[in-house]
Amino acid sequence: MVRKKFIRLSAAILTAWIFAAAALAAPKVEKVEPPNWWTPHTWNTVQLLLTGAELQNAKVSTGSRGLRIDVRGGSPDGRYLFVYLTIAGNAQPGTHKFRIQGATGEAQFDFRLDRPLDPRGRYQGFGPDDVIYLIMPDRFANGDPSNDSPPEFNRPADRSNPRAYHGGDLRGIRGRLPYLKDLGVTGIWMTPVYKNSNPAASPYHGYHTVDFYALEPRLGAMQEFKELVDAAHALGIKVVQDQVANHCGPQHPWVANPPTKTWFNYIDR
Repeated sequence: MVRKKFIRLSAAILTAWIFAAAALAAPKVEKVEPPNWWTPHTWNTVQLLLTGAELQNAKVSTGSRGLRIDVRGGSPDGRYLFVYLTIAGNAQPGTHKFRIQGATGEAQFDFRLDRPLDPRGRYQGFGPDDVIYLIMPDRFANGDPSNDSPPEFNRPADRSNPRAYHGGDLRGIRGRLPYLKDLGVTGIWMTPVYKNSNPAASPYHGYHTVDFYALEPRLGAMQEFKELVDAAHALGIKVVQDQVANHCGPQHPWVANPPTKTWFNYIDR
């Protein structure tokens, strides 16, 4: 009987210790959005959203010159933290180290400042004289069959299913640029190419974003996106990015755990 009581007591102590250790865990940063910025830039105050754990009431600092940090709250559960970063003119491009100090420990995260591209002769808007060709990348041309069914997705491309991915990608668009040029096209407008994921229905259209800073792997890699834009510009074809700022996909982490109570506008039914 004494032995059983001892075992139960030991188990209770161990359980309490585990919960106490979890409660005293150091802060952790899993994601920084946006992941980078530019210097010098016309917009020099950037709101960073840190996602991680134990971030409540955390303090953020850096030893880099020209960077000023202002923490403006976060979620009560410590999952999110809002940090305003002001970038002075003397801030240097490169990867900067940031220290985050919580009540029970500290952690570090990196933030990269890039040198902006020279805008002279590079950026042009579109207007009434342009012929814009709207492209849904998955439905246009398959230039790389190897990305049709990425291993992290359990739904392979299936052209017989109207709701499934069909295999079109960025490389396929790049290969058809001469055809578009012959049509007289002066600009292409692709539906969103952000990373999408939805087990209930295939978001081949691109409007079920789960990461606004990553490409959908079925469409290709970031380097292929850059190569497509460069090839289009070489032919005098503009590229319009479909920027979705007012909604995300139902599988985005924000849906299950939004950073604030007012992050989404819900319609009462």
